[in-house]
Amino acid sequence: GRCTGGGLSPALVLAMALLCALGVFLGAEAAQRVPRPQTCDKPCKGGNCLFEGCEEAATCAGGLCTFRRCASPSCDGGACTFHECADATCDGGGCKFFDPQTTLVDGYCNGGGCSLNGKQWKSRFQNELSY
Repeated sequence: GRCTGGGLSPALVLAMALLCALGVFLGAEAAQRVPRPQTCDKPCKGGNCLFEGCEEAATCAGGLCTFRRCASPSCDGGACTFHECADATCDGGGCKFFDPQTTLVDGYCNGGGCSLNGKQWKSRFQNELSY
């Protein structure tokens, strides 16, 4: 094949460039989502919620939630972050735990792939000491 010079119209090239830029922008926005504040007594079904100071067990079915200073928070959807929480559990896996206020128990991360203070941490440690 030989190029006949017809090529793409400038309008089509511009439209494609705008779509590409929009896709990059939306991808960057999704990677830096700000969690939505959520009341402690209401489960977060859609994910990406922020729970702070919950004295009752707060739950995140959708994943990607952030918990700060909460008692017995749980993340069924995975990929949650726990800051200074007590008795936190991550059945969905891939959660990050920072400065837990209680000892992590065997099965705290049933989904696997969790980290503690920035370091990968075992999900199961029956018959072992933990942090």
